[in-house]
Amino acid sequence: GVRAVVKLTDLPQKQADRYLRALQDFEPHRQLLIKVGGGLLEDKAAVQELAEALAELADHGVHTVLVDGGGPQLTKAIEQEGHETRFVDGVRYTDEATLRLAKAVFNGITNNLVQTLGNQGVKAVSVPAAKLVSVKRNYDFGLCGTEVAGVDVDEAAAAAREGSVVVLNSLARDADNGDTLNVNSDTVFRGLATELK
Repeated sequence: GVRAVVKLTDLPQKQADRYLRALQDFEPHRQLLIKVGGGLLEDKAAVQELAEALAELADHGVHTVLVDGGGPQLTKAIEQEGHETRFVDGVRYTDEATLRLAKAVFNGITNNLVQTLGNQGVKAVSVPAAKLVSVKRNYDFGLCGTEVAGVDVDEAAAAAREGSVVVLNSLARDADNGDTLNVNSDTVFRGLATELK
């Protein structure tokens, strides 16, 4: 079917009808790709509104792939361990300790989203982004990928068949050796948008 790509920082229920109207011309199974920033995810009320809106979309046959961010949460976790976040040219430098925290923080956010969606009656599944997305490592930023090398479209389609909402974070795999790398969620979003067309 035809896929719609919309980048949103917020999708409250009151706006759901607008998106439904925009999608009326698309054939089932309609698919929506959304990136939700970590800042929004810190607001419990906003997350609840997001879940309600996605439930409404699911009721109308719209399948959603949701990429979640977690920058503020990762920064907080790093500071709680007594370390400072280091940025190089605006990109978070990822060392081993940062990557360990990123795995814990991002997976926690993803699991919370799946649970919140489930409480709204939405069949949501989490898929490790590393299973879907490979990236080219940029050594200037440590254990970090800054360019998507490929997306496993078959895996993405399989996940979409499992749930109305597929939730993934921004940990991807190194295209060269399979290691897990930290990636900006916007980069993952753009890669999915391009590869899934």
